[in-house]
Amino acid sequence: MSALTPEQIRQGLAENGQAPYGAARNARAESLSAAAEATGDRELFRQALDRLIDAYEWSAERTKMVVPFARLLQEYDRDPSAFAAYEVHSLFWRFKWVAGRIVESPEIPLAAVERWLTDMERRYRLAGYSERAVRQAEFHLADATGDEGRMDRAAAGWTAAPRDQMSDCHACEINTQGWYWARKGEDAKAIEVWEPVLSGGKSCMEEPHRVLAHSLFPLVRLGRLDEARAHHLRGYRMARGKDSLLRSVGKHIEFCALTGNESRGLEILAEHAAHLGPLADAESQMEFAGGILVLLRRLIELGHGDRPAVPGSQGSASSVNELYERLYADATGIAARFDARNGTTLVSDRLAERIERQPLVEVLPLGVRSAGLPVGTAAPAASAPDTAAPDIASLVERARALRKQGHPAADGLWARITELADAGEELPDTGVTGEVLEHRAVGAARAGSDRARTLFVEAAEAHRSAGQHARAAYAELALAGTAAQFGAEPTEIRELLAAATDAARALDEADPARRRRIVAAELATIQIESYLRGRESQETVDPQFVAELEDFVARHAVGEADGQADVDDVLADAELTLARLALTVGQLDRAERLLVSAADRCLGVERPWDAVEALSIRASVLAARGDLEAAESTARTALGHAAELTDGEAQAAVRLTLADILLRREPTGPTRRRRTPSMRHIGSTRRGSRRPAEPGHGCCSPVPTPRRSARPRRPRCCSRRCPTWWNRAMRRLWRLGRRSARCCASCTIPGRRPSSICWPPRPPRTGTPPGRRRASRTRRRNAWGRRGCAPRRSPRTGGPWSCGGSRVTTRWARCGCCGHWRGWP
Repeated sequence: MSALTPEQIRQGLAENGQAPYGAARNARAESLSAAAEATGDRELFRQALDRLIDAYEWSAERTKMVVPFARLLQEYDRDPSAFAAYEVHSLFWRFKWVAGRIVESPEIPLAAVERWLTDMERRYRLAGYSERAVRQAEFHLADATGDEGRMDRAAAGWTAAPRDQMSDCHACEINTQGWYWARKGEDAKAIEVWEPVLSGGKSCMEEPHRVLAHSLFPLVRLGRLDEARAHHLRGYRMARGKDSLLRSVGKHIEFCALTGNESRGLEILAEHAAHLGPLADAESQMEFAGGILVLLRRLIELGHGDRPAVPGSQGSASSVNELYERLYADATGIAARFDARNGTTLVSDRLAERIERQPLVEVLPLGVRSAGLPVGTAAPAASAPDTAAPDIASLVERARALRKQGHPAADGLWARITELADAGEELPDTGVTGEVLEHRAVGAARAGSDRARTLFVEAAEAHRSAGQHARAAYAELALAGTAAQFGAEPTEIRELLAAATDAARALDEADPARRRRIVAAELATIQIESYLRGRESQETVDPQFVAELEDFVARHAVGEADGQADVDDVLADAELTLARLALTVGQLDRAERLLVSAADRCLGVERPWDAVEALSIRASVLAARGDLEAAESTARTALGHAAELTDGEAQAAVRLTLADILLRREPTGPTRRRRTPSMRHIGSTRRGSRRPAEPGHGCCSPVPTPRRSARPRRPRCCSRRCPTWWNRAMRRLWRLGRRSARCCASCTIPGRRPSSICWPPRPPRTGTPPGRRRASRTRRRNAWGRRGCAPRRSPRTGGPWSCGGSRVTTRWARCGCCGHWRGWP
């Protein structure tokens, strides 16, 4: 193969810089650096080494960066004048990476690590940098060797030293500082330190990914289980598939093992089975394997040691016992290598303590769709891997359990059961027939089919035949609601409601579902009666409806004192309705109190998915009142709980709420290409909601602009519930520099003021004749003068401008009346 030319190497470096981080990018960077060295072009060689170090840093081969960095340092010592200012800064910045990575390689003696640290301190002092980064590197060395006194001194010196150009980003420093307090057993202090990252105030390429993983066990020990669940759901999505975050993935697997979610831990393990073999970063391999060993030990204790685990690194299937033995030997071998270098048994002791950890809680529902593991005392025979799909009996058992919990995933299971029943599968008992009919009736009602009424009647009869009178009462109540949905006569609807209420009251006193059926029937009666009155009245809010709902909540909330808290989600539904009515008449304070109460009720009965809507609306209310910080925090909480929803449209609505809040908080300016948090959430919204726009819907019908331009068309109404115009127009807004689009005149969210959107004009084309350029400048200047918009100052000269200025030297300027950046010819 012929040698690459410098131009080919530069092109290869640019292409490799766009590739995903991992082994393939590392191998390509290694070959390009070797080719660059062969050319004799020292500048190109330095550039290739710099790219190679970056590739190693964000992969599972971080410890390999020591060699290319040493060569880059030799180049600098040979001729410092050949390095440009940015190259010198890059060299010293990467010195921190190497000083923190060499301690993670057991082959490098401690004496060599100390020499690197001493050299780093000397060079930083000569360059005039603070010792903050040096003390941080010393902190990691002291932790690896178990020198608690030195670690405390390094931590004190690290936080006391001033921040400068060489300091780590705030998010990374907060991660390590919070971990330091968690290691000392100060869980509350650790969460307090991590708060700026957890709330989204500080972030970087690997944060809050790592902080979310570190916070799992402190939150569980503090009893904050809802937050721990939300951090796991959010954090694993961020760390998933990233080679540099295998340690965090191991923590998520360990969290599943110690919270009764072993099946979910196996799913995560299967997604990262490719990393079960040896890794270049020995410490990452040991930490990743440590979390897996906790899971495998739990499975063995539960009697699943002979069950198939996941495909091994060689591609062969192995049992839980076999995988445990192999990973245990690898991890303990790495720990022994560290202990031999350090002269202690610290690493082996920490690993053994981690593997033997006991569950923190019996079960912490995560709300994800995972196949449950049967608990047994004896393992099944290890014949062939059990790859058969679960039978209909097990599906029915799981579907009933999820339905009793109110989990959204129950619908998917009943849909699968219905498919199997249609395919001729034998039903496990007679009660499944009514449940299948009930699922079909619900689907028909959602689709707007009048056949739903017939199906609900058949479901109620099937339930009674099977002796499931509580389900029959539910089907009769759903029949009344369906009759109202399809416009039946008021007399018929009231008769059906009375029959459903009588069926609920006729249930046996010992039936645990009796009170729930009665309360649900009463609430449905109140709602449908208000609907029937609304047919004849033109009032926006029915005063009688509000009074009846308030009386309903007050009466049934008394039952909580008697330990009857099984209807809290029904009361939360009533409070959510009251909050919406309060928003209709502009009572924001009352609406917020009701929304908080509704969310607390849902969380109190461990139904976080039902709290999403109340939290999302409350976030919009807080944003309308100007409390954007609290609004963002509430919206992020709702987003964490929304991860358990199975409806993509519901998740999209939450993301749009958060995106709208972030757009208000983000500054406007000419930096149009930076990817912001609001852009990420709007992008996720596009993936979450796939419902096509309805013809004639106001949110989706554009209004033509007065003149042809590259501007997005302004939508007719604010629609956080309709993502269509966001997906089309917001991408253009970001390119044009507009960051805080507001709603228009028909916005229905209370507290907002309708306002027009300031669109920046198109920048002038290149190559325009001077005469035409002057004419365009005059027209735009006159137009600005009529609107009263004038740029504040020149970014070049710093002097003030006015609309009547005759000479313009900058393309973009800040508008004097609205503060937004506008194009200037």
